[in-house]
Amino acid sequence: MSEQGDLREQRPARAKDVRHRGGEHEHGLEHGRARVAPKPLNLSLIREVARTGCESPCGVYRFRYTTQSVSKPVPKLGCAFYRTAGGDEPVREWLRALDADICATIGKDILKIQWRWPISKPLVGTFGEGLYEVRSAHDRNIYRVFFCIEGSSMVLLHGFMKKTQATPTGELDVARARQRTFRRKS
Repeated sequence: MSEQGDLREQRPARAKDVRHRGGEHEHGLEHGRARVAPKPLNLSLIREVARTGCESPCGVYRFRYTTQSVSKPVPKLGCAFYRTAGGDEPVREWLRALDADICATIGKDILKIQWRWPISKPLVGTFGEGLYEVRSAHDRNIYRVFFCIEGSSMVLLHGFMKKTQATPTGELDVARARQRTFRRKS
């Protein structure tokens, strides 16, 4: 053999190599090998596992796994329908009159607004004085739902299918009138 070959074979292993060469650790795992059975548990460790809810018997992951429940995320805005003095809900009735797939498209857009508020175009248009519109499209038809924000809820005021480029003033007037009525009630 050459002198270089002899030198390589005789060089001591580096500290990094020695640390990761194997051997059982506190958590019962060996580096580079399959899992081995953990060491027998002592009574104090069993109590600690029961107290913390740790699923790992070694206690290494004590703070990562707990049995405490995690609260579900909630939308930023709630959703309510405008109700007339007679108890009717015009937007809900309008949505029920639409086909199920159109209603689902509008519903998904409203849900996006609830979770992502504040949001702007192309999903939400604004008309000033706290009046907004949900802008939905389905099968080349355009649908609009006017709403306002009261507290932490969006109040759906008026819905219609848009047939012209500009928003019809009659539809806008209905939404503004309902917004004023709702604010007087609140």
